[in-house]
Amino acid sequence: SVPAGGGVNSRIRLVNHDTNDTTFVLTPNTMHVWGEVERLNLSLAPNTEPNILAEYDFQFTTPANKATEFQLQGVEWHDGVVPTILKGKTYQGSVVNGVAILISN
Repeated sequence: SVPAGGGVNSRIRLVNHDTNDTTFVLTPNTMHVWGEVERLNLSLAPNTEPNILAEYDFQFTTPANKATEFQLQGVEWHDGVVPTILKGKTYQGSVVNGVAILISN
């Protein structure tokens, strides 16, 4: 029998980043996690497998006393508005087919 996903590993990898690693190119089908960061500048690596959906996932926490300076290059936000980043929150984001969403706790 063929495993779920047609024999392709469909799990999402997890990568924890150092809080000094704040300019980064997100790789597809990986959850990239930062702790508390004052700034974060992200972009997307190209999808090198055109027959596999590329999902870009990330998480970061803003300091309690100031909002993180956040940029995500090369995406369209789901409602057309770049989200406002607030202090003291943890954010999770996802990009599929060039459309980004960002939620917080």
